Amino acid sequence: MASRISKTDPWSQNTDEYQKALEIFRPYKDQIIGATDGNHEARMLDMFGVSPMQLFCLNLGIPYCKWSAIVRLKVGKRKTGRWYQNYFLYFHHTTGGGGSLGSKLNRVVKLRDIVEGIDVYFGSHNHQLAVAPQDVFYPSIQGGIKKRRIWYVDCGSYLEWNDSYAEKGMMGPTKLGSPRVRLDSVKHDVHVSL
Repeated sequence: MASRISKTDPWSQNTDEYQKALEIFRPYKDQIIGATDGNHEARMLDMFGVSPMQLFCLNLGIPYCKWSAIVRLKVGKRKTGRWYQNYFLYFHHTTGGGGSLGSKLNRVVKLRDIVEGIDVYFGSHNHQLAVAPQDVFYPSIQGGIKKRRIWYVDCGSYLEWNDSYAEKGMMGPTKLGSPRVRLDSVKHDVHVSL
């Protein structure tokens, strides 16, 4: 998505990246539950009225979720046909971030101001790999107050630091990779590892 007004110059990008991405993700297309736009797609939408993510999803036959998505996952099917656990996940590319680890993770925490009642909030704009749990209280319909744990996950990146706009912009290198999230099927419990 490099252009003359982006942080990366258009002369350094590989024009085969789109085809390579299709090649990488095609074997996993049946496991992908959706994809969202981010700032790079927003640049293309603003300049040309086209989202490459929408085309990518169309090519792979996966749901295109535009800017964000709330996903409900049912885990641990019983013999009766009912599910043991239901988890709600909120995905957004997020915006901004700042220079510190805390300010980057705060962009993910801000998602809770938009949608309440989510088990795991996911953001990814700032390329940081980070996770934070938070215990919150809520009123129970059976009476009293109960406690539950919610998670904030900054999804990381695979952008190498050397010779990238991150090095040019004096941004520190980050651990490459993605978080792994496990949703327990017996009790309502989330585990996140980096």
